[in-house]
Amino acid sequence: MAAGELGRPYNEGVTMKAIQMTEQGGPEVLQLVELPDPQPGPGEVLIKVDAAAVNFSDLMRRRGDVYPVPTPVPFVPGAEVAGTVAGVGEGVDLPVGTPVFGTAGADASGGYAEYALATPRASSPSRRVWTPTRPQASSCPAWPRR
Repeated sequence: MAAGELGRPYNEGVTMKAIQMTEQGGPEVLQLVELPDPQPGPGEVLIKVDAAAVNFSDLMRRRGDVYPVPTPVPFVPGAEVAGTVAGVGEGVDLPVGTPVFGTAGADASGGYAEYALATPRASSPSRRVWTPTRPQASSCPAWPRR
């Protein structure tokens, strides 16, 4: 695994902030928590998240609606993110520091956090570099490559 200036060192005990739910229900089930930083495995990209979309799939999973992918709790929602490559797993040829957008997690989850995992196929290099302000980032969707 490689880490660059934008990545955090791969040390045990390093944590990040995330929005997590431990049960399904209304918006009140979403809680700010500290979780261990995700570590990219083979074929994975670690993204420093700058913006996460609030997607209808996230709403469905939070509420407990019928959804094609299981939603085990505890669960960090967030299917779509935009950010910067902070680290890569073995076999990934995507430079640290590359702006990207795409689908987080193997099951389209984990984007409501400071760092999220994705596969290079699900995280496309952003063609236009844009630095959002905090209000813009809170309302900016990130579109996955299709």
